[in-house]
Amino acid sequence: SNADTLHHANIHHAQLVLCTIPDAFLKGTNNKKLVDLVRKLCPHAKVLVTAERTTHARELYDVGADYVIQPSVLAGESVARAVELGLSGDLD
Repeated sequence: SNADTLHHANIHHAQLVLCTIPDAFLKGTNNKKLVDLVRKLCPHAKVLVTAERTTHARELYDVGADYVIQPSVLAGESVARAVELGLSGDLD
């Protein structure tokens, strides 16, 4: 999250920036600030970040995130698929 560190890491050339850490675990920053910083340092990069709530995901899209990962939604989709497979007898 430090602009100088990212600059020295040559983030300017990044094609994609991914943060899988939700705000609850980030110290001194948040995904919204990271999106803003990445947009300034490498405006052409695709930015993928993590949100714990749907309302927070919308905020991240509003500030320029290209894709927002919601672990609870992904887990729900995965469990639903496992239930479908289990009910159809195809769960190995």
